[in-house]
Amino acid sequence: MLWAGQGVTSDWGGRTAPSAKSTYPLTLFLIAYKVNGLEAGEYQYIPGDRTPVHHLKPIKEVDLQQAIFEALNESSFKNAPAVIVITGNMDKMAESYGGIPHDKEVYLEAGHAGENMYLQAESLKLGMVTISGFDKAKVKDLITIPTGDTIIYLVPFGIPKQ
Repeated sequence: MLWAGQGVTSDWGGRTAPSAKSTYPLTLFLIAYKVNGLEAGEYQYIPGDRTPVHHLKPIKEVDLQQAIFEALNESSFKNAPAVIVITGNMDKMAESYGGIPHDKEVYLEAGHAGENMYLQAESLKLGMVTISGFDKAKVKDLITIPTGDTIIYLVPFGIPKQ
């Protein structure tokens, strides 16, 4: 799922989702609750630059499932075994345009990444939903996100109920 959103696909550093001026301002984080082989906690996805790394960097061991569900009161967070958090660095994109803000490009890239994850989820027979309407301050209080990043999507996913 993380690779589908931002994985490196070429020797020049291209990724699964296109990026204006090859800026790649997105960062993907995984909040794991019940994932085989992972402790409950926060992880940053490291896609690599020119060489695929495809690595999870542990940030903090913590079980946030109940806290996130209570803070956001969204049923899709109640039983999902994991949540992907997509953030964007607007300043990084502006630098690519000579200091002129181009936030729209970051949001478009997040949409491309989200669509790729939907396609991957379907191929893996997983369920997921991209959520952008949430209280960002509450989420920032719960999870570790770099100061300069904007949270764009929360993506709870897992095996759907039959």
